[in-house]
Amino acid sequence: TTTTTAEPTLEEKFECKPGQGAAATTYHETGDNSFESCAALCDADAECQGFDFTEAESTHPELFGSNPTMKKKDSCRLYKTNKPRFDKKSHRTYCSKQGSVEEEPVEEEEEPVEEPVE
Repeated sequence: TTTTTAEPTLEEKFECKPGQGAAATTYHETGDNSFESCAALCDADAECQGFDFTEAESTHPELFGSNPTMKKKDSCRLYKTNKPRFDKKSHRTYCSKQGSVEEEPVEEEEEPVEEPVE
């Protein structure tokens, strides 16, 4: 008898929660806007320690580069070791590779709502 071990699924290879990677530390950005497509990019890249994505079409201006544009696609952003920011405000999901070494994450506090004084 031959015993085969199933390759872990992408869902098993990554741990995800609401948030995004550290500001200005992404090294690769694409228009992929699903967990599956973004996870596949990160999984295939040994340097990638985590990624964030949004299902929305997301862009930003990139004026200093070989192809300046006002609409650089960034729905999927790959990160090397970084300090993720976990919050629900970004409308993104941050996923880290299982077993990756991440810096201590930053838990962003919800803004306190001040009650009006009567």
